Amino acid sequence: MRAIVFSGVLAALLLACGSKPSIQSHIPTPSGLIFLDVDSRVSLQSPHKSAGTILRIAVTERQELFLLDADHHRVIRYTQTGVEYGQVGGWGAGALQFSGPVDIAIDGLTMWVLDRQNQRMVRLDRALNFVEEIDLAPEVDDFDRPLWYDAISCASNGDIFLLDRREPQAVRLSPSGEILATYGGFGMSRGRLEQPTDLAAGQDGSLYITDGPRLLHFSRSGSLKSIHEYTEPFAKVATSRHGTWLITRSSQLVVLEDQSLRKAIIDPKEGSPRLLDICMSRSSGPIVLTAGPEVWNLSSGH
Repeated sequence: MRAIVFSGVLAALLLACGSKPSIQSHIPTPSGLIFLDVDSRVSLQSPHKSAGTILRIAVTERQELFLLDADHHRVIRYTQTGVEYGQVGGWGAGALQFSGPVDIAIDGLTMWVLDRQNQRMVRLDRALNFVEEIDLAPEVDDFDRPLWYDAISCASNGDIFLLDRREPQAVRLSPSGEILATYGGFGMSRGRLEQPTDLAAGQDGSLYITDGPRLLHFSRSGSLKSIHEYTEPFAKVATSRHGTWLITRSSQLVVLEDQSLRKAIIDPKEGSPRLLDICMSRSSGPIVLTAGPEVWNLSSGH
């Protein structure tokens, strides 16, 4: 993985020395509110073992739900009604075992599991069968600088984005694992990253990265397009043709609309759930995972 480090350095030099793009920066107005209804909510139950506390959610175009239960090193498949339809995992390094998985991402009708401690990505089909894996371990002489990836997202063309908080930078890989581009990196310029938490691939192949209270939007080639600033740090981001949605560290829901960040209010009669994750398919609006765990499908209120 030395090429990732070298690519990050090269990208930083090119951005520092080249011409600076026109960058937009936006700060939300207090009156920018969006009201949301809960179209449906389902409780995710596992008959064999209750889910842990570190959870991630993903949804396919067929609205099948997949839950990553990091505490128990497993992935659970659910129907749209929240009924468990199968699971794989358990601690280990086998084809269908994981060690400290941290994120999942849907690539069409298959899914990538970011298996952090095993330093690999594991690809599963929608029935949770093993398809392939990509090794993310550094070269033998690079173990003094191990790369720890924390988030994964898939572009519509099959490319894969990984977030490395330690560098800090994002990396674009081809479906075969070839390094195509790097984004961010540590530094003082506006395109650098300080405390990144999550990323999401845009519909046009661009990339959104949350970095503290900032949302950075990069083009496919790696140049910075815009920065949107909020009043508190972000934790999660998801995007589709229905917009870009974020969760803050205090469990607020925020939407990027008309180039402005606006706070989203869920129907008060639903209470104040603790939001753990957010996902979207290419055809769906925001789907949030609450601490139940429950999955809520949201839509614009009236």
